[in-house]
Amino acid sequence: MSRVIPITSALAAMLAVAPGVAAQVTSSQDTARSPWHTPTPTFGSGTDADSASIRLALRGNFTEVALARLVDSRASSSDVKEFAGQMIADHNSLNEKWADLARESKMKVSPDFGPSGEQTIDRLDNLSGSAFDQAYMSEMIRDHEQDLSSFERMASSARSSEVRELAGEEASTIRQHLALARQVGGRVGVSSTAARAAGVPVPAPTTSSNDDRRTTNNPSTAKNRSALGAGDRSFVDRALSDHLMHIRLAKRAEREAKSEKTRDLAERIEKDLTRWSVRWEDFADRRDAEVSSKLSPHGREKLERLHNASERGDLDRVYGEVVAEHLELMIQYFRDRGRESQTPTVRNLVQGEVPVLRDLQDRARKLENEMSKRAEESDRK
Repeated sequence: MSRVIPITSALAAMLAVAPGVAAQVTSSQDTARSPWHTPTPTFGSGTDADSASIRLALRGNFTEVALARLVDSRASSSDVKEFAGQMIADHNSLNEKWADLARESKMKVSPDFGPSGEQTIDRLDNLSGSAFDQAYMSEMIRDHEQDLSSFERMASSARSSEVRELAGEEASTIRQHLALARQVGGRVGVSSTAARAAGVPVPAPTTSSNDDRRTTNNPSTAKNRSALGAGDRSFVDRALSDHLMHIRLAKRAEREAKSEKTRDLAERIEKDLTRWSVRWEDFADRRDAEVSSKLSPHGREKLERLHNASERGDLDRVYGEVVAEHLELMIQYFRDRGRESQTPTVRNLVQGEVPVLRDLQDRARKLENEMSKRAEESDRK
C-alpha cells in the first residue's frame, strides 16, 4: 500500500520549519550517487560555478540531516543514534552558513533533497533495527568518502574566497565524520571497506612501511601481510578508543567552553587525533584486521566528568586537566606497548604520533594552569 505522504515530503516540511535548520537552495541538477558531489560546471562564469557548488552543498547537508532524523525511530544501536545526533548538529550548523552565503548571492532558498537524496531517504525509511543500522552506516561511509574529495577540490578551485573557506570547513567536518562513521560502522557489522563494494575509491593509506610494500603485490605473502597478532589488534583497539574519547571531549569543549584558548585547543586536538585515527584505521584495513573502537568505561567516566564540570561552570579548567592526565597515560602506553610491537608499521605510527601527543599534553597543562589561576583570582575577589 502506498503512503499518502511520502517520507521525503514529510521530512522536507519538518526540516523547513524546524528551528535552527536552514532551508535548501533549489537546483535542477543531481548526481548519480552522492548528493554532495560537485558537478562538472555547465555555467559560463566562475560565479555561476560557485553558485552550483553552493546549491549542491546545501542539498547535501539538508539530505544528511533528513537521513539522520530517521535514525531515532528506526535504529536499534545507541552508537548509531549518537552518531546521527552529531550529524544533525554539525550539518545544521553548516547548512545555516551555506544558506547565508546563498542569500548574499541573491539565490533563492527552498527545501530540496534532489532525486538521489529522495531515493536514499525512501530506501532507508523501509528498514528498521539492525538492517537499518547497517544500511545507514554503509551510506555514511560511502557518502563521506566520496564527498571528502569533492569539498577538497571546491576549497582549492572555487572562485569566491567565501566559498573556498566554507568548503574547507566542510571538508574538515566530513573528514571527522568519516573517521567516526568507520568506527560506528564496525560496531554494527559494517566493514570500513564497504565503499569499495560500491565502486567508491578509498583514500590511499597515509602511512606505509617496508613490511607493507614488500608484500602488497606478492600473492604468496598476502596472508602474512593481512595477519595481525592479538597483541597488535588489542593495541589498535585501545588506540582508536582513546582517539574517539578525545574527539568527543573536544567536540563538547568546542561547543561549551567559555575561553577562546580552550576552544582553540579542542579544535587542534580534534583535528590532530581525527587524522591519526584515520591512519590507524587505514593500517588495520590494509591488514584486513577486525578492529573496532568504542568508548571504554574509563572513557565514559572522562566524558561524564566533563559533563559535570560543564554543569558547574568549570569546563575550561577540567577539560585541560582531563586531557593532560589522559594524554600522559596514552603516551606511556604508546611507549610501553607500541614500541614493543613486532609489526614495523605499528612502531612507525607510534613513533610518528607520540610527538604530537606530547605537544598536545603540554598545551593542555598550560591551559589547566591558566584556568586554575583564573579560578583562584576569582575566588579571592
